[in-house]
Amino acid sequence: MTGARAGVWYLRELLNRARALNGDDFVLPVKTLSVPFHSINALLPKKMALASAKMLPYFQEMEILGVDKYILANITLHEAFDQVQHQISGTRILHLHDIIRNTFNKGKKKIMIVGSMYTMRGSYLPSLFDHDHIEIVDASGVMQISLDELRRKFYNGNNRQLANQVFDDLLQQYPEVDAFVIACTEHALALEEYPDKDRFISLPHLQVEYLLNSQLKTS
Repeated sequence: MTGARAGVWYLRELLNRARALNGDDFVLPVKTLSVPFHSINALLPKKMALASAKMLPYFQEMEILGVDKYILANITLHEAFDQVQHQISGTRILHLHDIIRNTFNKGKKKIMIVGSMYTMRGSYLPSLFDHDHIEIVDASGVMQISLDELRRKFYNGNNRQLANQVFDDLLQQYPEVDAFVIACTEHALALEEYPDKDRFISLPHLQVEYLLNSQLKTS
């Protein structure tokens, strides 16, 4: 958990999906490790190495907590994990690259990555896709600014009208895009009540799905 709203969202999604499959009385054994995110977030994205160093003790602690599998409740910090993973003995994290490659493995698709400005303009997340099967379409500079503003609005609160407008604009301006890949928890929050989700694929939702499937397989 790297931020209160993100952590609560992941837990709620995990519990709701588990109970939808197993009934309202289902109890899911979950351990959480809360990370003081603000001091780490201040280092991102320009000081990723320092952020990675600050995250390392928490990654190491997850390896000794006795969990079977875990997810990192922050998409951007998978890059930080990759920089220090050689210092972590276990392989219990459900990593984005595995989730992405298991999801986008059939046929050639055009996708657009929806996230923070750093995520949309950076190379890390695109590097996790198989480019023999995936073509990544970049949003315009104006659209990237709108998406980043939406992320900021949902970091501490909600703005449903803005969310609907931005997602409407995405669908209308990029009819050639097969899937808009939500790579930010705040954008996943913004998408929750949007009525037309058919062309959106949420990485936070996929993380929850994979963690739940992993837990059920080991129960």
